[in-house]
Amino acid sequence: MQETKRLIEKDPKLKKDDLIVIGGAGGFIGGALARYFSNKGFTRIRVADKKPLPEWYQRVPGVECLHLDLSVSENCERLCEDAVEVYNLAADMGGMGFIERFRVECLRSVLINTHMIEAAYRAGARRYFFSSSACAYNTLLQQDPKVRALKESDAYPAMAERGYGWEKLQPSVARSSPPWIQASPRSTSGVTAPRPAASCI
Repeated sequence: MQETKRLIEKDPKLKKDDLIVIGGAGGFIGGALARYFSNKGFTRIRVADKKPLPEWYQRVPGVECLHLDLSVSENCERLCEDAVEVYNLAADMGGMGFIERFRVECLRSVLINTHMIEAAYRAGARRYFFSSSACAYNTLLQQDPKVRALKESDAYPAMAERGYGWEKLQPSVARSSPPWIQASPRSTSGVTAPRPAASCI
């Protein structure tokens, strides 16, 4: 039997002057991501958060910082305009106490995710990163004190955390263009369970 070689489509390498966009950059991880790209020599970085600029964890010199509520469609379009890569870390949340007490506020993050996906698509972004959560996985699998690594198939059948978890699960089923990368931090124990590269479509 003769082996057939398959062609793998690869994105063109990101250029240092390609526009990188980060939603939720006022948070700890979003700010660190902006600094990472700046330190790597990328010259066009646009970031946004709904927190006022003085409340951001860090602001990186040379990075375009915008105070925008990303639950508003027009703000997502403004942020993603001309973007080559989009990183969506934005969400209405604040730890387990917050997500247990303010379920409706957490569900509003569905608007952020929907508008960001649409804006990235319309802007012609080549890649889109979505930061999910362990809350999107079946909660019954997370009650055993003998923690085990979660995997993609553990998200179904769906039994996500009632507010924030469902908000994070919804975009997972909406994956399409642009190519998609998703990570699900397991913040409950400090262990990270990234979703596999197969999530990149």
